Amino acid sequence: LYTVIHNCVNRPGGDSSAPRPLGCSEGSSGYFSALAASCQLGKLSDPGPAGRRTKRSSADSVAVPPQSHPVPALITGPAVECRRDSASVNNLNAGYRRAAAPVAGTRVRVETRRVSDSPGPGAACRSHRGTVPEMPLPPGLRAALIKAGFRSTTDFDGVSVIELAREAGISHNDALSVLKVVRGPPDGNNRQNDLSCSKPPQKSALDLLDEVKSLPHIITFCSDLDNMLGGGIAMGEVTEFCGVPGIGKTQLGIQLAVDVHLPMIFGGAQGEAVYVDTEGSFMAERANDIASAFVNHVQKMVRIRNDTVYTNAASFLTTEHILDTTYVYRVHDYCEQIAVINQLSSFVDSHPRVKLIVIDSIAFLFRHGFEDYALRSRILNGLAQKLTQLANEKGIAVVLINQVTTKVGANNGHLAPALGESWAHACTNRIMLFWEAGHRYARLVKSPSKKTDTVPYQVVADGIRGLSRKRQRNTVQD
Repeated sequence: LYTVIHNCVNRPGGDSSAPRPLGCSEGSSGYFSALAASCQLGKLSDPGPAGRRTKRSSADSVAVPPQSHPVPALITGPAVECRRDSASVNNLNAGYRRAAAPVAGTRVRVETRRVSDSPGPGAACRSHRGTVPEMPLPPGLRAALIKAGFRSTTDFDGVSVIELAREAGISHNDALSVLKVVRGPPDGNNRQNDLSCSKPPQKSALDLLDEVKSLPHIITFCSDLDNMLGGGIAMGEVTEFCGVPGIGKTQLGIQLAVDVHLPMIFGGAQGEAVYVDTEGSFMAERANDIASAFVNHVQKMVRIRNDTVYTNAASFLTTEHILDTTYVYRVHDYCEQIAVINQLSSFVDSHPRVKLIVIDSIAFLFRHGFEDYALRSRILNGLAQKLTQLANEKGIAVVLINQVTTKVGANNGHLAPALGESWAHACTNRIMLFWEAGHRYARLVKSPSKKTDTVPYQVVADGIRGLSRKRQRNTVQD
């Protein structure tokens, strides 16, 4: 992962004489310090230059982006433990924090601390005492660990045997021995010290069936598309929409981010949405138009039913409420995309009403700047596993917007989803959006429980809608 993020690392303390990491150019200095700020929720503007620096000692400094909200500290120099006085800091995944600090073999540990437990400004940061040179290991093994950037015992947090062997260039047996020394023998009272894999939870097929039936669907406002998907976008699954530019992929993503707010009494999920925008295609004005049409439709349903139960259920549903509970991340490169996806789980924990995550698009930032496609595949597979786990454990819907590319065959070429064949296993359901005779169509090409089918849809001022039966007959005739 160092090769993925190494261009985004600050040089220590702004010292121009300090050595830069391999491949880090002059222009990349200070870029990663803006990563945490630009990944914060709703911050759509460019993070700008690196934040101000506050001196911690003569050799070390902590980068503090100029934001009103606290963000994770990205620390350069010797390994330190930094406690931030904040009640709500969104930490990045530990593995990516380690990869983000290769300068002079540095490892980073970021820890949150509530304001009420603050030790005071004089005790903000302190050095680790358990260091690699003090460990009872062979000298050659200690040298390999230090060269790889492992300086203290906390640098091994969350590191598996395989990861340690790969990063330090040692055998698996040596890596296992190191972790046993660091964490001690397996202890039944301390799950963190247990190097063996934990037993996954066991459920019967009947329990799984009941769970699937109990989860609501997110409608698309296109009845034919909803029927093809079995009632809409399924919760607890990863669904991918692929298509050419202008086919309506972003329109569909915004429509789903609005529709997830539909109250449960109307057959909706009554939740909130997270929208990860990688292309800059999310338009707040368009979201406002779709949300207004959505609210008008719900109010019309309330008037038709003329029941106080429905009236009360829809009383909170306003355009402002929908926009206020649609959380937008604007990311600018694959480093930020990795960081955002890794902290989505903690964000969902702090916002339990989130029922939908839209990533528009998953492929855009990974199609540029990568020369090692094997590395790209490994990173994407890791992100796919994380998104699938997030959907399964949290019971939410994950919608991925993907681009298409031309796949050349023996005789001719055809359009295929981007990111290759290996990415096809990342999603549970895959829908191809395409043009035919001037009309938009959606084709279900992959699903474990639904048959392959093709239905028409249209993009109008109010959002995604289906075609009337009369227009469908005219379309078939055309």
